[in-house]
Amino acid sequence: MIHSQYLRRLFLSVLVACGLAPLTVQANPVTVLDAATVLPAEMLEGPNFWVDPEVRNDGLVNTYRVKTKYGTLEIEGSPLLFERIGELRGLDQIEKLEKSEVYQSALKAGAKSPLRGAEALIDNPVGAVTGAAKGIGRWMSDIGRAATSGDPHQAGVTETALGQATAKRAFAYQFGVDPYTRFKPLQKSLDELGWAAAGGGLTTKVALAFLPGTMGTVVAATGTTDSMKALVRDKSPAQLDSLNRDKLRAMGVPRTGIDAFLDNPVLSPQDKTIIVGELETLKGSKGRAAFVAAAARAEDEAMALFMRYRAQMIGRFASEKGAVESFVRIDRTLFVRTWRGEIVGLFPIDRIAYDEEMKEKLAVLDRAIGKLNGVHSKQLWIGGPVDPAAREHLQARGWTVRDRLFEKIMAASRRE
Repeated sequence: MIHSQYLRRLFLSVLVACGLAPLTVQANPVTVLDAATVLPAEMLEGPNFWVDPEVRNDGLVNTYRVKTKYGTLEIEGSPLLFERIGELRGLDQIEKLEKSEVYQSALKAGAKSPLRGAEALIDNPVGAVTGAAKGIGRWMSDIGRAATSGDPHQAGVTETALGQATAKRAFAYQFGVDPYTRFKPLQKSLDELGWAAAGGGLTTKVALAFLPGTMGTVVAATGTTDSMKALVRDKSPAQLDSLNRDKLRAMGVPRTGIDAFLDNPVLSPQDKTIIVGELETLKGSKGRAAFVAAAARAEDEAMALFMRYRAQMIGRFASEKGAVESFVRIDRTLFVRTWRGEIVGLFPIDRIAYDEEMKEKLAVLDRAIGKLNGVHSKQLWIGGPVDPAAREHLQARGWTVRDRLFEKIMAASRRE
């Protein structure tokens, strides 16, 4: 239960910048929850997946078992679950398209296209780029990045030169998925779809005409998230890297912090772009480098998505409730402070249950907050529910509790 321990100690133990440092955590009793009480009905089952009714929770983090046609997945944390269900729904739509005659014809043509017109790029990519780089502009710049980059998300020379990578990003956007997904069945289908488009002439317009209706449930926390996804569609990883670097520099993030964040292969280009985009909306906020440093330490997909969802929650809070003055580290856990003197903890965790560990941690936080000047309110915003006993204890200590934010985010995304 590595991920659930990680997320638990994020809020309940002494950590550096959101709890990404290794630490031994005492095991906590597991509570079994009913998936139907945790998730909306449309996320319990789909054409290619089924969520096991028994959801394990350790007091903070849910662990789900999802049975799919590609195998059984064990998923820790709702952010990763939301991502995977969105991908499964997108993959189902792609597989319907794959059965069509128009797709099969385009795929056959696309499979042949790397053998025509790109011999120099395939045989000697660096030499071809060196000889033709001047005056060709952005397209050749992307090929140069493909030839020399160690970025695992950067498409290869052939994919870049023939437009497969661009087409793949366009289709991923239309299906509501990350073009750099870590889910291998989806990545394989997106790659083939890109070739069908690049070499076979298949367009998103034709695909969507073949698949009328919605692509399924897509969780979009903010308008910023939507615009950043469009940016990922339109820009290569090299271009996104440059844009994100400039934005982080303008926020005052030091070069070492920028490099650590952008060089972390666990964070997909879409993760990085959404995190940076949400932080950029916090105009004038101090301490954003601390959040970037925490995200840079993400060690796997669950951690990466946790940090991305946390950035989205903070961005939504700021757009709805007012500007964030700064990020503040309280007992080495990262909170935000508003211009109104509010200390707010925003965490995309699944549940808060009352136990002695929580009681002790809150006492430590309260003492630390008590030493700050000008604080008029303490607030806790979380993705899932707060149990009655935990809510009573938090309120008795002066905390305002806002829970079930996952439900509100999904309801808002359905309305939009």
